[in-house]
Parts: sequence; C-alpha cells; structure tokens
Amino acid sequence: MTSRYLILAVLSMFMSITAIVAQDACPEIVADALTATDAACAGIGRNEACYGNVNIQATLADTSLVFQQQGDVVELTEIERLTLSPYNETTGAWGVALMNVQANIPETLPGQAVTFLLYGDVDIANAGDAMEAFYFSSGVGTAGCNEASSGIIINTPEGAGTVTLIANDVTIDLGSIAVLTAQPDDLMTIALTEGTATVTAEGESQSFEGGFQVSVPVDENLEAIGVPSEPEPIPEEDTETLPDVTEFIEDADDETDDDDSDDSSSDDTVEAGTGIVPLSGMWQFTVAEVGASEGCPPGMAEAMTSVPIPASYAEFDGVFNLQTLMDATAEGGLPMDVVYTNPEPNVFTMAFTQEGVTLSWTMTLVSETEMTGQYSMDMSGAGMNCALDVTYTVTLQPE
Repeated sequence: MTSRYLILAVLSMFMSITAIVAQDACPEIVADALTATDAACAGIGRNEACYGNVNIQATLADTSLVFQQQGDVVELTEIERLTLSPYNETTGAWGVALMNVQANIPETLPGQAVTFLLYGDVDIANAGDAMEAFYFSSGVGTAGCNEASSGIIINTPEGAGTVTLIANDVTIDLGSIAVLTAQPDDLMTIALTEGTATVTAEGESQSFEGGFQVSVPVDENLEAIGVPSEPEPIPEEDTETLPDVTEFIEDADDETDDDDSDDSSSDDTVEAGTGIVPLSGMWQFTVAEVGASEGCPPGMAEAMTSVPIPASYAEFDGVFNLQTLMDATAEGGLPMDVVYTNPEPNVFTMAFTQEGVTLSWTMTLVSETEMTGQYSMDMSGAGMNCALDVTYTVTLQPE
C-alpha cells in the first residue's frame, strides 16, 4: 500500500473514532475531498507541500509563488504558515493539505519522507527549516458534520526507523502512524494508531504503542507547559462506527494493489531492467573507508575497517537481486522488515531498523564482476549519538 492510501485509511479510521453519526452530505464531501487530494498531489516530492482541497490560506517567504488551488506545490522551506478551512456545510469546503517531510531521514534513503496529512480547521507554522519542527492548532469539531474533524496525521515510511519531529515544543520519536490534535491553552494529544512512539516534554518522556494516546498541556501560544500524561487507550467503543467508512478505504486499497502489481521496483522483486547483470559466483566485500561522527566510541572506525567479511556465493540467474546477495552474506538472514528499492538502473538500496539502530545501503553495479557501495549506520535510536558512513567494494572472486 502506498503512503498516500495508508494515510487516507488512517484518516477515515480516526474520523470514525471521533464521529457520532454521519449527517446529510458530510461523508460524501469528506470522501470527495480525500479523493481530490490524492489525485491532485500524486506527484509530490520530498520536502514539498501540496494544496489538496479548498480552502487553504498560505503565507510564503517568496510572495511571487502561487499556492491557491488544487495541485499547487511549493517547497516546505518557503512555507511560513498554512491555515486550512473547517467544514462549511453551505459551500462544502473542507481544507486538506499534503506534505512530504524529510525530517531526520538519512540522505541514503532517497525519496523517503514522512507524510503529513492536514485536514479541517488546522493552523500550522513552520518553526524549523522544512517542517521538522512546527507549531499547530486544530479545531474541536464542526456543527452539522462531526466526521469532518480537524488534525494532522503523520505517517513514517517503512524501513526508515524512528523519525524525530518537534510539535509545539514537544519532541515526538515516531515509528509508524499518529494523529495530532491541539487547542491553545489546553492540550495537545498524540493518538498512535499503530507502531510505537516516545513523547518528551519538559524533560520527561512517555513511550507507548498503537491504540494508546498521550496528552501534553500547552499555553495560549501552543508552547508546552507540562509533562506528557500517562498513556491511555483510545476508547474501544468509539471504533464501532468504523464499518460505516470502510467501503471507501477498500476501494482505495484495491486500486493501490492494481498499481503496485506492475511496479518493477517492489520490495519483493528488485530488478535492474536493462542494466548490468553480475555473474553468479563467490563475491568478496572489502571495506574501503569508514567515517565516524564525534559521538562514536574511540577506535570504532578503525575496528569497522579491519572487520573481515568472508566471501559468499550468490546466484543471480540472469537478473540482479540485492536481497539474494545480502541474504547470502548475512548469517542467519536479515530482519523481515527490510525495504529494497531500485531507484534507477544499476542502483539498488536497502534499509531496516533493529534495536534502535537504522542501517541503509546503496549498491551500484559497475560491471559483471564489480560493484561499489556505501552504507550508513545511525545509532541515535539506541541512545548513542553515533553515525557511521562506510564505503566498500564487492568483487567476483576467480574460480
């Protein structure tokens, strides 16, 4: 499932949690707004925002830029503030905007981004470089259309590990999907629909899993003024209306499956197309250079350089598959959540997170007998301010 459709699915689920009864044309207007956003913003790139549905007021650093109608796209660095429209039962307006935020995702994961879906009565101000930090508020409901609620859904990409964002001075370490709401001089709530999260404010943290939520008090300026609450379950009884909104989600899922069936760079089959196909045989990894950040233990770079990696046999049978090579090299295999991509011919990537450490590879095919590569290791999720960048060569050994 693409991140766009996953976001749409979670939004409908969250609206079912907060809705009492769908009224009049409200469900149809909400569905139409999401469909219009998906269609208008299909090509959005990393660190960009897209105008999804009316109405949105934008304050931009460059006043010559246009962000006034569906499909308009601007760089996040140009956005100072966005104000979305709450539901208007007379006009049917309901503001929706889509953002792709890089946050702290490494450059070695090309194209990966955190998806923000802003909906309803939301006001957001950029407090960082490209929305990795922000202040926001959301409405508390709309008379006549409780389904058209307000908030921000945040979805982290699979394989990117824990992503850190700062909302209203609250640090959120997120690995999956959360729904954020906030009212001035009241509370900001982080409702986790799936995955794990850690919320930190005023020097104290709370960690919790999907199905739970945590709140932090904020002042009239939306700045945190207290510590996170104990995690509490999202009330189970509030999900009883979920079947009333699943038909739209099922239709979206079916369309996504059809689109993905023709994707030659899917996670399961990563092929080089018309690119180079290496020969089958014994392949030797040789570390060329290791760079370590200041927070790494002394001697770690030297130790990584001297670690011997035994040659491993890989059989490609006419097509290069990075998973085949890595499984042959890794004793005991790799974790199940490894994400493989093929962004361009002869360039392949993989990434996964284990025990808080995020590892990502980029492999480039040079010839039938040679490959070059680079991998990074980010240990911040494991409590270490340490990052490694390793370059290496992979060569076919003589028979």
